[in-house]
Amino acid sequence: MIIIADDKTLFDLAAFAAARLHLIDEDLEVDLEVKPELAELMHGYMIGDEDLYMVRVAAVDPVTVFHEMVHIDQYVTGRLVRSGGKAFWRGQEVSDDIPYLERPWEIEAESMAIEMAEWWDRQ
Repeated sequence: MIIIADDKTLFDLAAFAAARLHLIDEDLEVDLEVKPELAELMHGYMIGDEDLYMVRVAAVDPVTVFHEMVHIDQYVTGRLVRSGGKAFWRGQEVSDDIPYLERPWEIEAESMAIEMAEWWDRQ
């Protein structure tokens, strides 16, 4: 894994998450950047596929960075697949009608991010 970040703490958070998620040995690149203007809309987002992912966050916040790194893990492991405008979670199609925060990949990402943030705080 190659991690590119515009902030040292952001890099450290991504590296910590990559190690916890066993992504370190994956052949992929993650480009992280702080975009304060996102704050009015969201905490952050991740886009990418196959071997190149971009993470943009409103602030250097462990939970947000970890949340987005979990999404990368979800794609890399195939738990989350998007195809033909549809989302599939663990092989089952998930309706777009499900509220955003109730989507299973969002629930998992938030739960794992909070857990990683607790590990981060203990180091």
